Amino acid sequence: MEKALCTVQIHKLIDDFYLANCGKYRRARLDRLAPDFEHLRAIYSGGPIIVSDDTGAPRRTLAAEFVTFMIESLELQSGMNVLHIGTNTGYEAALLSEIVESQLKVVTVGVNRNLVEGITNRLAEEGYGDIEVLHLDGFYGRTAKAPFDRILVTVGCTDISPHWITQLGIHGYLLVPMYFGGWYSLLKVWRESDKVLGRVVGSVGAAIEQIEGEGQLYSEDIRGLRFKQLDERVCEWPLWDGIVEDRLERLRDFWFYVGLRSGQCCLINLRQGRQVVASGIGLDMEGKGWAAITSGVYRLVGHEVAIEELSKLYTEWRDLEMPQMAEFRIEIVGGTRDRAIKAKPHWIVDRPLHNYIISLDET
Repeated sequence: MEKALCTVQIHKLIDDFYLANCGKYRRARLDRLAPDFEHLRAIYSGGPIIVSDDTGAPRRTLAAEFVTFMIESLELQSGMNVLHIGTNTGYEAALLSEIVESQLKVVTVGVNRNLVEGITNRLAEEGYGDIEVLHLDGFYGRTAKAPFDRILVTVGCTDISPHWITQLGIHGYLLVPMYFGGWYSLLKVWRESDKVLGRVVGSVGAAIEQIEGEGQLYSEDIRGLRFKQLDERVCEWPLWDGIVEDRLERLRDFWFYVGLRSGQCCLINLRQGRQVVASGIGLDMEGKGWAAITSGVYRLVGHEVAIEELSKLYTEWRDLEMPQMAEFRIEIVGGTRDRAIKAKPHWIVDRPLHNYIISLDET
């Protein structure tokens, strides 16, 4: 992986992108042969890059640390056949080809024609002309090149395409950012006998593009960022013991549990007037109020009824011995859920194409 990161230079795969300045964005043209220092600093800052096609439409890439983590999680080996869904720059595909040591083993697809055409040209200019770059709806995968040893999805999804599962090799697996309660968890999925199983291996966060195209993996109903006003009804409660003292990951683990238990969870930005003064994770109970655990200075704020509901969920999670995300076992079932489920406790998350039966490891 380290060799691939040193070999592939992302700034040589970008033309137009957006520079941030005091909360505002301006479109910039990158000179790939003689890049401006300001442009290089923005691109290699480690955060997401907002690229654009010829029409100026913005597309947010994943932050570099997430790309690295996801590719390392693939456990790639030389000669593996890899499908990448959600290309924005061609960067991921170039890294994948370096690691598997073959451009012919990598297929990358994107739904935006203008972006795909630009990516194809830039990859060829940088010596990656044998990577197959396709303007396709990623929902359908790439049947002609299946089976794949690995499938990497770098756009947010609310469900898994059945085509990805059928195109997955016997010992292969896919990584996909799946929406659970306000943000995207990185889900590793594989086939085992006649079952499709999964496990959460990390968090991607909320700043990720949703998949486009067919639409079955996209949802306008997901509860994303909410803006809430601090007013006289808002109160502050002490945060529960043990939630952030040891590791911030405990807060993320709790939030995953909240996502399983409540369809009202979301990310919240708190305002005083027009200014955002804090942000955090919590519940939006709409007419009944909201509650959030703010980041930075960790505190529990909101309306009493929502704080009480969030506290009940914390008590449930604590009574289960505060399980981590990785301790949940996920079975992905198509069609009806009318079946015997031995694991207790368990939760079922309904999505358009599959039911996700989520339970704690019996061990």
